[in-house]
Amino acid sequence: MVLILLIPILLFSFLVYGISKNDKKLGEQDKALTDSSIKLLTFTFLSIIASVIISLQADIPASSGHGGFIYIIIPVISGVAILFLYLISLTIKPRKKIILGVLSIVLNIITGIICSITDF
Repeated sequence: MVLILLIPILLFSFLVYGISKNDKKLGEQDKALTDSSIKLLTFTFLSIIASVIISLQADIPASSGHGGFIYIIIPVISGVAILFLYLISLTIKPRKKIILGVLSIVLNIITGIICSITDF
């Protein structure tokens, strides 16, 4: 169980380290990790938490059989996937970091809304 949690954390660490190492050679506009991109990473992480909170506002039927676990796991998995896609897109298109960051935040919130209105 600890290994399952450790793998995404290590992947995230290696991505951020690789991005920051490449940023030392580039100009200010072409850098992937600037103050704005770090703020957007933080807000993307917070949008994952908001997505779970929105998803848990759904009417969970007592006979669903999963006890609401699916309302937690779907926003978290999709949010982590969106976070990794944002980090990868920072390396590919660093000039579009604000647009991609806002898009990732909106996608996380939409995932929570979809999970809250969907009956599983």
